[in-house]
Amino acid sequence: MLSNLIKAVLVATSLAPVLFTLAFLEYRAGNIWPGGARYIGVAILLALICWAVLRAARTQLQVLPFKITSAATADKEVLAFLITYITPLLFAGTPAAAIDGATVTFLVLLFAFVVWGTHAYDFNPLLGVLGYHFYDVTNSQGISYVLISRKHIVNVKDVTHVVQLTEYVVLEKSDS
Repeated sequence: MLSNLIKAVLVATSLAPVLFTLAFLEYRAGNIWPGGARYIGVAILLALICWAVLRAARTQLQVLPFKITSAATADKEVLAFLITYITPLLFAGTPAAAIDGATVTFLVLLFAFVVWGTHAYDFNPLLGVLGYHFYDVTNSQGISYVLISRKHIVNVKDVTHVVQLTEYVVLEKSDS
């Protein structure tokens, strides 16, 4: 189990769309290069790091049998994340609360602290772009997990093996 590393990577990539908002603000201010490009580069780098960590986890961690009794898409936190993603836009025109590195860092760290402590990183649009889906699943012992899979789960019997990433996050171990 990679626990803290994968948790940090999942939190970082779930918050990375804030960087696209900041890049948009740089573009609006006429500073797409290098300011906006830097934000986009960091977001892409975070997505690639997360993809690499998940790929390594799938091949290196111990494969565990996993029987799912129920599954649902994990998108209940989408509104909170969207508000976080657009927060820099809310302050963009106010000189008293100018968006600067310190303000953005504070807001993102505050939200990251909440996400870390509540295990609410199951909405991750960057991983969605990379083909991953997040599901709230319950195993045969009645314990709830977040399942990360490349499959669209339509039958709970489709998932039989996982690797455990954190205490309550598992990654489907597919045949491919």
